[in-house]
Amino acid sequence: MELFLALILGAVAIALAMHALRRGAPPETPLDLPDDPPVRLQGRRWCDFEIAGESHYQAALEAIAGHEPQGVNLHCAALLVPEPDNHSDPNAVAVVIEGRRVGYLRREDAAGYGARLAALGVEGRPAACPAYVCGGFITEDGDLIPYGVTLGLAWPAELEAKVTAPPMSPVVRARLGGAPLSEEEAWHTPPVPPADAMEFKRLLSGGFEQHAVCFAGWSEARMDYLAAVARSVGLGVRGTVTEDLTLMCVGPAPPDEDVERARSQGVTLISGDQLQELVARIASETA
Repeated sequence: MELFLALILGAVAIALAMHALRRGAPPETPLDLPDDPPVRLQGRRWCDFEIAGESHYQAALEAIAGHEPQGVNLHCAALLVPEPDNHSDPNAVAVVIEGRRVGYLRREDAAGYGARLAALGVEGRPAACPAYVCGGFITEDGDLIPYGVTLGLAWPAELEAKVTAPPMSPVVRARLGGAPLSEEEAWHTPPVPPADAMEFKRLLSGGFEQHAVCFAGWSEARMDYLAAVARSVGLGVRGTVTEDLTLMCVGPAPPDEDVERARSQGVTLISGDQLQELVARIASETA
């Protein structure tokens, strides 16, 4: 009887903790942001730039990242949106993911951010950078781990270096109807068809230790970031198509010769979405 009561009380405690994690205001309606493409800020190798205020936006973060028993690991993009009309701080800079506020730059960081944008010639404009969402779970000991956000952001802020993409092949141009893909578009739908769902499922079930990945057709800054993320979960990273390569994450303009060589070696082509899923799976299984 005592054991039964202990189990019931434990379940109630976990339920209350989960409620505490998700309580608060529901996620706000997505913001009405300018249609112009945002400025792109220079990233850095790790998403370790801390922000403030995530505790007030747990519902928004759950709506964005979902919920996993062992916590979420979501690599995505964030917008930094200046809020000159903010009553608490006219220097305030909101951190926005998928149109929803998830926090703010720390006050000491926001103080000079507007002046820095002005010096870069992009005063007041939303600016994009890599972001990472993690947490959102209850430990075995019943401790509450809230959602958190860190940014991959060079500081002081710099504009992303312009990188000239290699020319697209006739096949890629035909596939795109003549319009070049952005890196965000290629993340979801690369110009070269990636592994289908069944092939990728087999990949996930086969273990991860033997895998080595390279990145083809991305900007240099994005490739540095992707390589750092891959290494963080123990994937081997190669700068080109090598004999031991098993995965190629395809960007907006992959060189034809690299793709053909990878295919001839039986390398699996994957999208950015699939890389993200793979990294999250490895991180959860090795936690």
